[in-house]
Amino acid sequence: MKRKRLFTARRIRTLDPGAPIVQALVTLGGRVLEAGDADVLRARHRDAEPVDLGDATVVPGLNDAHQHLSDLADMAADLDLSEAGAASLADAERLIAARVAAAQPDDWVVVHRYDDGALGGPPLDRARLDALAPRNPLLVVHVAGHWGVANTPALAAGGIDEDSEPVDGGAHGRDADGRLNGVLYEESLFRYSWGEHRVLPEKPVEQLLDGLDAAQGRCHAVGLTSVCDAFVGPSQLALYRRARALDRLTMRVAMLVSEPVFDGLQAAGAGTDLGDERLRVSGVKAFVDGAIAGRTCAVSEPFEGTDDHGLRLLGDAALGQLVERVHAAGSRMAVHANGDVAIDALLTAYERAATAHPEITMRHRIEHCTLLTPALRARVKALGAMTLPFGSYVAQHGGRLVEWYGPERVERMFAHRDLLDDGIVVGGSSDHHAGELPPLLALQSMVTRTGLDGVPVGRSQRVSAEEALWIYTVGSARTTGEDDVKGALAPGLLADMTVLERDPCEVPGDAIAQIPVLRTVVGGETVFER
Repeated sequence: MKRKRLFTARRIRTLDPGAPIVQALVTLGGRVLEAGDADVLRARHRDAEPVDLGDATVVPGLNDAHQHLSDLADMAADLDLSEAGAASLADAERLIAARVAAAQPDDWVVVHRYDDGALGGPPLDRARLDALAPRNPLLVVHVAGHWGVANTPALAAGGIDEDSEPVDGGAHGRDADGRLNGVLYEESLFRYSWGEHRVLPEKPVEQLLDGLDAAQGRCHAVGLTSVCDAFVGPSQLALYRRARALDRLTMRVAMLVSEPVFDGLQAAGAGTDLGDERLRVSGVKAFVDGAIAGRTCAVSEPFEGTDDHGLRLLGDAALGQLVERVHAAGSRMAVHANGDVAIDALLTAYERAATAHPEITMRHRIEHCTLLTPALRARVKALGAMTLPFGSYVAQHGGRLVEWYGPERVERMFAHRDLLDDGIVVGGSSDHHAGELPPLLALQSMVTRTGLDGVPVGRSQRVSAEEALWIYTVGSARTTGEDDVKGALAPGLLADMTVLERDPCEVPGDAIAQIPVLRTVVGGETVFER
């Protein structure tokens, strides 16, 4: 039986231009039936179950259009240094040592969210990890997710020795004597947890489902109703399908699938924009370069104080072939491009595909799109491409961004202001687990452009709170091709809501992240309540 509900609150920001602020919503069958004055709707819908939210502010369900929900499920049993509260290198080593001591002999120990810049001290290397775990294979992954450190048993398990050549798109770190120091970059790291040659043991399905339950719970607790999982391979797709079949998928999930998954869809006569409002394929994922926080992105000017220009993961020829194949099929590409060199290469591939197939008008995505120039931005606009800059990176990394990239470049990073002014679609993106999860922290970061360390970073790119909210609702929905069903609280759209103790558009910018999330509602049903 479809249940009709009447939600009332002090203020409901609908993001519907026709009725931007109301006091009541009627929902039926998971959708908004009507929005307006509370007394009028109460009289009109006497059969509706009342849900009085008091003095709260309601906004459309917050939507993180680039994060890694399935990775969170896979990581749930591993050690997360951030969640464990590591504040120094000594803390990190103590936590790792305890995890190794609790492991069975020869069991893998995997550690995530190691932040070398925040923890201080000498960077972890093979020798330090060997001292912590002389027998167990130990892999420590950097917070950016694009490099990690392995001890000797972990290198051996991956078939890496002193004479090994890195895989395409990867690199092996070496010390001053030319010996392996355990650092694995990009594809050399990815192959440990991805693809048909995965080195790490697969986790049992029930363990992954439990991890997915926990990950969804964390997301709902910070106000998220929708996410886009930014890299879904065959095993991740199987996990989502299993969760959906068991009615354990409480989040709305759009997926950016790997090339092998897309090949399977093509063989079945399908492509992107396949699925429904709970689980759907939204794009095909590829990587051009590395990470901003990991300092592996492809840049024309080296990172500050170095002669390092980062890494390309996919060459021009391979990138162009993939983009044209997906574009010609009428499907959406969603390609990771951080540095200006990578963005230039990706735009060239998009432009050539559009020229070769002018009859196809698919709007592609640029994941991160970090180091923009005015010339690159003009090309993005001309293509109608959609962008997903990091939402919370200024808050998270603060002054370190200035140290890594210099004061001029940070004025062009995460260019929310310039992109909006140019009429380019911008979606909300945490890139969690690389970035911080709470969307309210991202809103604060975009509004203040000030790190949690107090350092201002590229303040010319500040946006208003209303604009930041639009990015994490309407903008995110557009980037997954779903703005016809969600993003606003308007009649006919999905009844997804985030209920906040205070209005993010009324509090000081530096107080947005502290607003408590009171309730999260998906399709008219409460999935989290404080």
